[in-house]
Amino acid sequence: MRAKFFMLIVLLLFSGLTAGCGGVSAQPATDLTLQLNWTHEAEFAGFYMAQEKGFYEDAGLNVTINPGGLGVDEYQVLLNGKADIAVLTLNEYITGVEADDATTAFGAVFQLPPPVLFSLAESGIKSPADFAGKRLAIKDEGWRQIFHDVLKNAGVPLDAVEEVDVNFDQMQLLFDGEVDVWSGYVHDEITDARLAGYDLNLIFPYEYGVGSYEGILTAKKDFVSQSPDVIERFFRATQQGWLYAVENPDETAEILAKWQPDHDVNFHRTAINALIPLVDTGEHPIGWIDEARWRQALGSVAKEDDPKYTADFLSAINQ
Repeated sequence: MRAKFFMLIVLLLFSGLTAGCGGVSAQPATDLTLQLNWTHEAEFAGFYMAQEKGFYEDAGLNVTINPGGLGVDEYQVLLNGKADIAVLTLNEYITGVEADDATTAFGAVFQLPPPVLFSLAESGIKSPADFAGKRLAIKDEGWRQIFHDVLKNAGVPLDAVEEVDVNFDQMQLLFDGEVDVWSGYVHDEITDARLAGYDLNLIFPYEYGVGSYEGILTAKKDFVSQSPDVIERFFRATQQGWLYAVENPDETAEILAKWQPDHDVNFHRTAINALIPLVDTGEHPIGWIDEARWRQALGSVAKEDDPKYTADFLSAINQ
């Protein structure tokens, strides 16, 4: 009986020591909801990899990733407290802070924006200068503005081109020769066209001064001030996730196929490889925001004493 009692004491002491020294935190994970601004696809690969590879878990976070899509107002989701952090386009962020200045940005996934204008290689259309006399497919007012800004910056008058209103799902018009220039995203329409066997000429609006940072990481100011450690842990783990995606595109494609099963692994592999140069330019750490470039992009929205973003977490995770 004494021997059994002695062994019980030893086991209890040993279990207490291992609980204190075994590296497993006694603190419960912090719940965090991330709201994406579109349905699951390659542009969010770094978040998925941070989840799948355990980077969020290692950071003491239990992250729920919610997709966006048509009819989802991500900024309002954030304001209403249904998400802690949102991924926004630059225009969504600017519109949001102009209407309700309750949020701040703390990082940007894309150093270079993924929108692209493109033509069939056989057309010989390689730059906006070649748009003169051509038919431009206009999918909505947002894309119309991008075309107009590119033409203006390239010195091509608007009356030199023909604008053809089209639907988003009518890209076959380009392949059939009924329009000359289409628009889309380098990881989406470009991937579809290339996998269908078409050779393309790509014209990136950012090369003509149109577009800036994208994938803006945004949180309410109250949350940032009250839980800076949570923001820092999330940002650090997210950066790890993107670094892993950049360095392991094949594995990332396999994971993407789980999150978006409507496309096969080959599609996701092509898509993530197209995005990598826009996320990791080699000039700055992933997620970086340069204040001068940011202010230029926001214009008068960025005030002298409030640039509408915080660099605190960028500095902390890139020391």
